[in-house]
Amino acid sequence: MRIAAVILSFSFVSALAAQTQTPSAPVQVAPVVEQKVASTVDLVGTVLPKRRSVVASGADGLVIALGEVKDVNGKRVVEREIDVGMEVKKDEVLAQLRTRTLRITEEAAKAALEQSEYELEELRKRLPLGEERARAAMNAGEAKEKMARAKHQRLERLVARNAASGEDLDEALGQAVMAAEDSIRLRTEFYLARVESGPGAERLKQTEAKVETARGELLRIQDEIEKRIVRAPFEGYVVAKYTEVGQWLSQNSPVFEIVELNEVEVEVMVPERHMRDLRIGAKVDVRIDALAEQQTRKGTIARVVSQADTKSRLFPVRVLLTNEKDENGERPIRAGMFAVAQLPLGTKHVARLVPKDALVLQAGKSVVFVVDAIANGGGSKVSSLPVKPGSAHEDLVEVEGNLKPGQLVVVRGNERLADGQTVQIESRNAKANGSTPEPRTLNPEP
Repeated sequence: MRIAAVILSFSFVSALAAQTQTPSAPVQVAPVVEQKVASTVDLVGTVLPKRRSVVASGADGLVIALGEVKDVNGKRVVEREIDVGMEVKKDEVLAQLRTRTLRITEEAAKAALEQSEYELEELRKRLPLGEERARAAMNAGEAKEKMARAKHQRLERLVARNAASGEDLDEALGQAVMAAEDSIRLRTEFYLARVESGPGAERLKQTEAKVETARGELLRIQDEIEKRIVRAPFEGYVVAKYTEVGQWLSQNSPVFEIVELNEVEVEVMVPERHMRDLRIGAKVDVRIDALAEQQTRKGTIARVVSQADTKSRLFPVRVLLTNEKDENGERPIRAGMFAVAQLPLGTKHVARLVPKDALVLQAGKSVVFVVDAIANGGGSKVSSLPVKPGSAHEDLVEVEGNLKPGQLVVVRGNERLADGQTVQIESRNAKANGSTPEPRTLNPEP
C-alpha cells in the first residue's frame, strides 16, 4: 500500500514537472570564425572641432544688437538674436555696433562723388577734341604731300626719256605745291590746337583726380561701417558669448566663440613605439559611447604631430570624422565628447570572432550561449560560456575564451536564455562565415 502511494506521488511530480518545463525558445545562430586579422591599439581621445574661432570686433564701438538689424515697417528690429548654442551660417551677422554717424558721413560722401562725376562728364563734353583732330589732319596732309612729291619726281624722269609730256609734269608740279601748302597749314593748326588745349587738359586731369579721391573716401567710410558689423567666419555653432547689448567694445575685443562641427577630429595620444606603424589616410574605427545610435564611426588619420609631449612621450594624432546632421537637424557628435579610437598597427595574428549580437552581459561579465547539440527538428540545448571581448570589426568582435571554430553561438533570442535551456533554431546567420572583409584586432593600451 505504501509502495503504491510512493509510485503515485512520483507520477504526480513528474507530470507537474512536465507541465512547468521551460518551452523551447526560438533563436538564430551563427558560427565562430577563426582567421588572421591585423592588430590595432585602443586609445582614448577627445572630440575636437575642425575649426574654432574667437570672433572679434574690428573697431571701437557701442553694441546695439546681437544679430542683424533690419528695417521692418519703419522700425529697426533684430529678427534673430544670436546666443550660445545656436547654429550660424557663414557671413551671418553676429553683432552690430553703432554706425549712425558713419551712415550720415557715407551719404555725404556719395553726394560728393556724384557731384565730382557730373563735373568730369561736363568737362569732357566741353573740351574740344581739336588737338587730336588736328594731329590726324596734319598726318594726312604730310602723307598727301609726300605722294605728290614722289609723283612729280617720277614724271621728271619720264620726261627726260621722252616717255611723258611736259603738260603732265606741270600738272604734277602744281599738285605737289598745293599739297606742300596744305601740309604747312595743317601743321600750323595742330600747334595752335595744342596751345589752346593745354589749360583744358590740366583741368580734366584735376577733375579726374577729384573723382578718384571722392570714390576712395566713400570706400573708406564703407569699410569703417563694415568693421562694426561682426560676421561669422564659417558655418558652425556658438559656444561662448563675451559681450551684451549696450557694452562698449574696443578694437579686437572678443564677441563670440564659434566651432565648426561639419567635420570633427578626435585627438589621441599615441606612444612613441607605435608611431612607425601609423600612416596618414589609414582607416580608423572610432567609438563614441555618448551617441544614442551608431556609436562606432569610420574615420581617417588626418594629422600626425611630429612633436611629442616631453613628459609623457606621447604624440598627438588627429582622426577626422564626418558629422552629418540627424533627422532632427542636429549634428550628433559634439566637441569635448569622450572617444575611443582603434588605430591600425599593421601586424597580424590569428583570432576568433563572433557576431556582436552574440555577446550577452550577465552579472557584469560577457558571455555567449553555445549550442551543445542539434536534435532532430532543430531542438537543442545551450550552455553559457564566459568570454573576454576585444576589438570590433564591422559586425564581428574578437573574443577570448573556450570557443572553437565552427561552434554555433546564439545571436538572436539570447537575451532571456538560461544555462541548459532548450532552444529551437529558426535560422543561421550567414554573416560570420569567414568571407567577412579582413578585420583588425585590439591590443589594449595600459
